[in-house]
Amino acid sequence: MLCVIFDLAVAIAYNHENFIKVIYHDGVLESMADTKKITFLDKIYSITNKYKIQYIITTLTDHIPRDSNGKQFEFKREEIILELDDKPDNSGRLFSQKF
Repeated sequence: MLCVIFDLAVAIAYNHENFIKVIYHDGVLESMADTKKITFLDKIYSITNKYKIQYIITTLTDHIPRDSNGKQFEFKREEIILELDDKPDNSGRLFSQKF
């Protein structure tokens, strides 16, 4: 989480400069309680919209938070660029070849 905060702080501090406006984090939702994940995502939406930052995360479906009623947090369809899976037809692979 410190890395997330640092990266956002740098992007905000240099927002008016010719500086990178893309941040990527893998597994950022792994170790938080669902209520904290939802708060985190709401804050990310707020910050990235205000400062025009593109924020990319990767996460497992199991780590997407649920609200107190058990409803899973929903990302807008246009926000999801790629969904990966391990289906036998390889349609969900990032690369088409096995290494």
